Amino acid sequence: MFRKIFLSLAILSVAVVIEAQNLQLHFDPRHSFYGDEVAPVNYLTATFEMFKPDRWGNTFMFVDFDFSFDKRNPGLVYAEIAREFKIGDFPLFPHIEYNGG
Repeated sequence: MFRKIFLSLAILSVAVVIEAQNLQLHFDPRHSFYGDEVAPVNYLTATFEMFKPDRWGNTFMFVDFDFSFDKRNPGLVYAEIAREFKIGDFPLFPHIEYNGG
């Protein structure tokens, strides 16, 4: 019984806090699957994501780093950032977005 109550409170507290940061590391096996014509080596991709709401709207961004360059240094960096604006009780959020790398 105590575990069910604790688990319910934990889920509720996580649902209330909507701010989030996320760091991921992925393995990209393109070389193993397709050979040298597609990618000279297998490499890792690191992704950082962030979502932050506030009283004027919210901000979402992420950055990808592909470690496919010489000696596994970052060979490609790609980023996106989006800002949504809250306008009263209007159900749609207009936003500004930038994508680049």
